[in-house]
Amino acid sequence: MAIAQRDPEDDAIAQQRIVSRSFLFVYVPLIFIVILSANLAWVVYRQNSNSPQASDAGMKFLSIDASASLLALAVGLLLTRLQWASANRPSMAFAIDDEGAQFSKDSTSWRIWLHNGGPGHAVIRDFRYTIRFVGQPASTLCRLSEINQALASRGLVDGRDYFIRWLERGAPSPPIGHYDQGLKVAWFSLEALAELAEFNIHITLVDGAGDVHAVDLFAIDKMPSVAVRRFMELRNSKTVTP
Repeated sequence: MAIAQRDPEDDAIAQQRIVSRSFLFVYVPLIFIVILSANLAWVVYRQNSNSPQASDAGMKFLSIDASASLLALAVGLLLTRLQWASANRPSMAFAIDDEGAQFSKDSTSWRIWLHNGGPGHAVIRDFRYTIRFVGQPASTLCRLSEINQALASRGLVDGRDYFIRWLERGAPSPPIGHYDQGLKVAWFSLEALAELAEFNIHITLVDGAGDVHAVDLFAIDKMPSVAVRRFMELRNSKTVTP
């Protein structure tokens, strides 16, 4: 899966985007539309041509009436399918809060929720993290085991200072009414947040119409200001030489 390159000045990259359409329900109808359009154009040309060679050349597959009717039907079905897919498009997003959703300056850990705001159902096709620690020049695509090893090397304990969930291919993401009905994919203590310059979630999913969507979520950038102040103070205190 290609990971989108992030422009810090452009939040549009965090929006969900369609990366491919269903071949069976989009491209196959388009092929029929092209064939029927070509047949209709050829039949009209032959019928209105004054050249005997043109009127006798080639093969007439369908009459004008049949070609026009089938073409209109195919176009109508394709437009209906696209409209239905748009109306039933899943909407993947994430939210960040603290325990009890109080957004308190005294909170010591912050939770990241992944949720589908609907209205359509989705199934995870690919799920990845990129992470960048303070002092690293660039973010790195990591598996969960690698993230755990990197955090452990910084003195952080899984389950005490942080938790990160891994989603496998095929995990369902039904539409929900509120973010806290979704999936808590991670939580971090202030000590863990002080070590992270970036923590990004990259998701590829398939909707009920067979279209493939991708979304990139940049968690550290969206941390509440009360959390940012606290972990930045902690981060800065670690860089001060006694």
